[in-house]
Amino acid sequence: MHRHGVSRHPAGAVAAFAIIVAAAVWTRPPSRAPSVGQIQELLPPASIIRELIRLEMNGTPPLETAVVAVVPRYPGAADSTYIGFIIAYDEWRRRPERIYAQPLPGPIPLAPDAVPLGGGREAAVFSALREDGIRVSRVLSLEHGRLRILDEGTAARVLAAVPPALPGVTWRYRTHAGVITAQRLWLQVKPRQPVRLALNGGGPTPVIIPDVRLDVLEQGYRARKPGTYTIRILFPFAPDQGITLTIVVES
Repeated sequence: MHRHGVSRHPAGAVAAFAIIVAAAVWTRPPSRAPSVGQIQELLPPASIIRELIRLEMNGTPPLETAVVAVVPRYPGAADSTYIGFIIAYDEWRRRPERIYAQPLPGPIPLAPDAVPLGGGREAAVFSALREDGIRVSRVLSLEHGRLRILDEGTAARVLAAVPPALPGVTWRYRTHAGVITAQRLWLQVKPRQPVRLALNGGGPTPVIIPDVRLDVLEQGYRARKPGTYTIRILFPFAPDQGITLTIVVES
């Protein structure tokens, strides 16, 4: 009888198993930061992402994202302003949300940055230049799930948190007759040193797929930590072809 009792309720057993699996998937935190497409959906209409960096603000995965975007002053406006955003997953780590959106502290934008706080945590830094050329910064952190401004202004201790910019390196490649080529496929740079890609040649514009750990800057890409990173370059009509630039970052 016990054997028949078990065989009479397979649907219930399967349903219970499905619920357990669904609960496990539902509660499993995402391992990666939101994609650029997900971030774009969280920005105001017609916004253009100018720069983007990934950072660890709360000490647990996934990474948070600091974005500087060009945002129309109102829907359909011809003029725009620079807004700093922070994108993070909600407290249940189920979906990304916009937790910060404020104009940059000055009219001339500078790249967003991150500074270590200890314990594996980082603070986001939004900076800009005033009309008089003075740099102003706003430093933000996440503490117990709440966003907090650590410092703001032109004080020396604020600016000391932002490492000075390093001169960038230009890597050149060319396209011809549907083929992408480069004289060398690797670069060695220092932490925080930007790499700019310069294209020679005509034809369709290649697709650039940077390592998700790289900062995306207006003037190129940047790694803040030592390691090996890659940038894949290919044509949209030939995704199985193309070349890969390897960037070795050594302190």
